[in-house]
Amino acid sequence: WSSDVCSYAQGLSLIRAASEEHKWNVDLSECARLWTGGCIIRAKVLDRIQKAFKENPTLPNLLVDKDFSNEINERSGAWRRVVALC
Repeated sequence: WSSDVCSYAQGLSLIRAASEEHKWNVDLSECARLWTGGCIIRAKVLDRIQKAFKENPTLPNLLVDKDFSNEINERSGAWRRVVALC
């Protein structure tokens, strides 16, 4: 779960940066909503991502959203144990 969220956060940050640079005015909440209907990118977490960006359209990164940040922090111990085994 954590790695998926980090991947979404990274991708959405890249989309935001390109949108700002090229003046595309991309709505990240709408991106997440559109992806929920896709055939490749479909995940329940997209509903939560959409909600996070809808509630805070200027959110600089998904990982600083209060709810996502709390969950990532709660799961970091297990994530660290897995990485330590590698």
